[in-house]
Amino acid sequence: MYLLCFVSVCARDVRAQQPKYKNCTNADTAAVFAGDLEKSTIAAMHPAIDHLTRRAQYELIIATHPSSEVAKKAVPLLALQTKCQQRDKTQAKEKVKTTAAMLAALGQDTGHIIAITRLFKAKIKAAGPVDGGNTNAKFLKITYDNQESGLDDSKCTLLDYLTTETEATDGAAILKKKIQVQQLKLDATDAASGAETPMACGGATGCGSRSDATGSQVGIRTGKFYKAHAVTSPEQISQTGTGPETTLYAGSYHVPQRLAALVERLQSTPAAARSAQKPCLPTDFKGDPDFIAAAYYSLISGTADTKLPDDAAKQVEDKIKTIYGESDTDFETKFWKEAKELKIPKLDGRTDDTVKLESITDINSLNKLIADAKASKLRKEQEAEAQQQKDNAPEGKGKADAADKTGEKKENGKNEEEYKLKGE
Repeated sequence: MYLLCFVSVCARDVRAQQPKYKNCTNADTAAVFAGDLEKSTIAAMHPAIDHLTRRAQYELIIATHPSSEVAKKAVPLLALQTKCQQRDKTQAKEKVKTTAAMLAALGQDTGHIIAITRLFKAKIKAAGPVDGGNTNAKFLKITYDNQESGLDDSKCTLLDYLTTETEATDGAAILKKKIQVQQLKLDATDAASGAETPMACGGATGCGSRSDATGSQVGIRTGKFYKAHAVTSPEQISQTGTGPETTLYAGSYHVPQRLAALVERLQSTPAAARSAQKPCLPTDFKGDPDFIAAAYYSLISGTADTKLPDDAAKQVEDKIKTIYGESDTDFETKFWKEAKELKIPKLDGRTDDTVKLESITDINSLNKLIADAKASKLRKEQEAEAQQQKDNAPEGKGKADAADKTGEKKENGKNEEEYKLKGE
C-alpha cells in the first residue's frame, strides 16, 4: 500500500512538473518513463484483436467453436494463463516487503513493459523541467488502451511471456538483463529523421555514445515516431551502487525502480531475484501436470479418454514446435492468424448472425459475446438433459418406441394372417 501511495504521488508530481518530494526528482542523470501501451502501437506488431483480454478471447473461441482446431490450440494456452495467474497471486502473497526483495520482484511485474520498449513504435514528447534545473528532459510516452484490463489481471499473458527475456541464465546475469531497460536506443522511422540515439542513460557510467554530456537530453524533436529497443550489450548504471540514483517509471504500473543504490544489494540475492523473475514460456511448464494434460489432450489425442503417456511433456513440446515453429513469437502469431478469421455466433449459435473476433473493438462487446455463448451452451446442455430424462421416463420415448414396435408387430401379424386366408 505504501508503494502504491508513493508511486501515485510521485507520478502525479512528475506529470504536474512540480516536484515536491526528493524521491521524485530526476536531476541531470536520469530520464522518466511514463505512460502505457497505445492501442495503435499494438497493431504495428500484433493482430488488431490484441488490445482485448487474452483470456476472454480464449474463452470465446473455446465456447463458440469447441470442436475446431483453433479451439483445441486455445485450450492449453488458457490453461497456461490460468497457471500464470495463480502463480502471480501466490507470489504476491509471498513477497517480502524489503526494498531489495521488492525491486527484485518487479522484474516480472514489468516484463511486458521491457518488451514494449523493444518491439513497438513510441512517440517522444517534450516535457518541461521536472527538477527545477533541467530544461531538456524528455519523456518516452507510450499510451495504453484503457479498454484493456487483462494485462493487469496477470503479469504473464501471451504478450508478456512471448516478448520478455527468455535466456535461462543465473544470478547477476539475469539481474543485469532485467535492469538494463534504462538504456534504450531509438531508431528513426520513415516519419522522422535522425541518428540512433541512446536514451535514459545514467550519465558517464551508463552511456557509451550519448548525445549530450548529462544523459538526460536525448536530442529528439517533439512528436516524431521512433522504434525503441533495448541495446544489445548495455553497461549497467552504477553497478557498484555508488553513483547517483536513477528512477524509471515502468509503464502502466508507474513503479519506480531505484536502480543505482540497490544493484549491489540485489546481486547479493540472486536466488530470490531469479525466482521472482522466472520467465513464463510454454516450455517452462513442461513439468506441470495440469498444463501438459490440457495441451496433450487438446493438441495431440483429441480426447481425454486415453491415458496420459510418460513422454507427454516431450510430445507436447514437439507438437507446439510443429504447429507454431521454433520461435516463441511464431507460437502466438500463427495462433492469432487462425483465430481472427473465426466467425463467432452473436447469439444461440446462429450461423446467419456472426461477427469476426478481430472486429470486436471494446471489452464490453467481447464480454457480451462470451456471456451469450456460455448461455447458449448451457441452454443446449439443459435441453439435451431434459430430452434424455423424457426418454428415460416410463411414458417417455423408450416406452413409446416399444409400443410402436408392438403395434407394428401386431399389424404385421394381422396382415400375415389375412394373406394366409386369401391364399387358402
